[in-house]
Amino acid sequence: MSYPTFPTICPPAYPADDIYPDNKIASPTDGGYTISRPRYTRTQMGGAYTWPAMPHANYLQFKAFVQANYAHIFVWTDPITGRQTNMQFTAVPKASMVSPGYWHVEIAIMEA
Repeated sequence: MSYPTFPTICPPAYPADDIYPDNKIASPTDGGYTISRPRYTRTQMGGAYTWPAMPHANYLQFKAFVQANYAHIFVWTDPITGRQTNMQFTAVPKASMVSPGYWHVEIAIMEA
């Protein structure tokens, strides 16, 4: 299956935040020990990215992409490594105009 590709816009600001999901189930025992195991067989990684001053033209591309694909899987190209990964939004993107023609944009995404 082919997924839409995140638009080619200016890269996000750094540092970007890695999102580590809580993949642990733990149970205390009577002896004072804690037994734990992974919750899932695979750990999905994600990230939080910010564009402090995204140009308006890029913002229009970004906004159109979000409106069309918010609930769907999409292909994200890591801006540092160039590695492509199937991702999905984990929170509603935030955007606010910081000056005429520039937007502050924040997204949180996780591997699909």
